[in-house]
Amino acid sequence: MPLRDYEAFSNPDEVGRMMSAFDSAWQKLAASLGAAKSEKEIQTLRTKLAECIVISALDISDGPEDLADEALRCLHDSHLMNHDIPIT
Repeated sequence: MPLRDYEAFSNPDEVGRMMSAFDSAWQKLAASLGAAKSEKEIQTLRTKLAECIVISALDISDGPEDLADEALRCLHDSHLMNHDIPIT
């Protein structure tokens, strides 16, 4: 789910904020993954992170770092995340 798909529903600044938040959150997440994951697991994780970015953007109006942190909390707390692809 590319975040650019939301340009029709958000202004370019908001899409840019979400993309910056995604990049920041992914860097933090990738550093904590530990053992190598399959391409499918990585793609699933990136998709879930993008979904959390979009959901979190509805509640968080601060900068990209705050949005990234909230999205990581969302991802970590999700039932699917805790059972499908554990974060080490």
